[in-house]
Amino acid sequence: MKRRAWKGTLGIAALAAAALGGLLWSAHSRATAVFERHDRLVKDAIADLRSRPIVRAPFAALAREFEAIPDAGLAGLPKFTDENKSAPNRAQVEGCLERYAPLVERVKRLDRTPESSPAYRYEDGWAVDLPDGTGVIRAAQFFRDRADHLYQTGRRDEALESILLGLAVAHDTGRGGGIDHWSHQIACEGIVTYFVRRTLENHEFRAAELGVFAKKIDRLSTQRPTLADALRVEDLLDRRSLLNLEFLGNDAPSAVYRDREVIQGRSWRYLYSRRLAYAGALDELEQLYAASVRAASLPPPLQAEAAASIRSRLEASRNPVVRRIGPATEELLKPDLSFRMKWTLLRTAIAVAWFEAEQGKSPDSLADLVPKYLPEVPSCIRTGKPLVCRDRKVWWVGRNGVDDGGKAGTNDSEMDEDGDAVWHVKRK
Repeated sequence: MKRRAWKGTLGIAALAAAALGGLLWSAHSRATAVFERHDRLVKDAIADLRSRPIVRAPFAALAREFEAIPDAGLAGLPKFTDENKSAPNRAQVEGCLERYAPLVERVKRLDRTPESSPAYRYEDGWAVDLPDGTGVIRAAQFFRDRADHLYQTGRRDEALESILLGLAVAHDTGRGGGIDHWSHQIACEGIVTYFVRRTLENHEFRAAELGVFAKKIDRLSTQRPTLADALRVEDLLDRRSLLNLEFLGNDAPSAVYRDREVIQGRSWRYLYSRRLAYAGALDELEQLYAASVRAASLPPPLQAEAAASIRSRLEASRNPVVRRIGPATEELLKPDLSFRMKWTLLRTAIAVAWFEAEQGKSPDSLADLVPKYLPEVPSCIRTGKPLVCRDRKVWWVGRNGVDDGGKAGTNDSEMDEDGDAVWHVKRK
């Protein structure tokens, strides 16, 4: 009797093991199909990115040279807008500019015209390398401070050219890849446009100089990399990273994922298999990033609801990998809105300054600037209402969505949660 019971128990255990083995075999077979499908999709998407008409992003090759500029070299380019600093030694500044003039000339010669360039790659093999963060930030600071000195010494057209070079460097950085690249891009834009904003408060630019500058800003604006672009690439990078862990295993480069600890979690829902969790994450990540790209392309009034929906889906995911590495859409949309409006304010303020330099007076309204100085009256992308220009100020409602009548926020920044984002424009 006991022998029969023991045999029965063994039989049940064998059946359970066979069922579990079949379940595991089936789950891993489906996972293999998922990995193979996404491998094809990611490769095709990368090939499409490589072949599309783009603007080359060649600055990465020079980033290390800017990073190598010693602090003592940058000290020769003090921030003239910083009232806490003493007046610079002009000979020292000129010496610094002369020393790095060849590097500036190399940046000028970089090709930034739209073209199809097979040599341009969003990724080489599997990864997109971020250009040296220190190098791109330092380059933006260099061109801003260089512009400051050139303006102070009466070389206004060269100063504006320096600003354009700084913005082009920012865009080259953003065009190189995903969210890290985009974050560096908007940081560099903020550094460079600070000079324009402060200088226009009491400027000496001539109408012809501002007219040329406005046209070049328009060109840069049409080619400016967007958050949606960065999210598309980030999706490919995240999925490529998980695919590499499947295909390369322990031989995958240590940089294959930004935080290796993120993907070590196991879940009973995936039979405690990391491989099954990775496969399950691929479809979800693709869908979440596609939703994030759509949200970034929506008018701002519709973005909040779309981003909240993505966050809810992310929090409700049963996949530990997705919950940890899915797109933080809400956190990205806020700075994106502010920097898109920064570009609108930049172009509008230039138009007001151009009009004033040519006409000898401030415009009564932004409608006076159309069509010569502006193609159309710009609108606040948050409210849809036309921007306000009054009392030598141009502003939008800021991140709080409330028109405070041109009263700036606490830090007088587009990133303030209170007050309006205000640019002052006045000719000396």
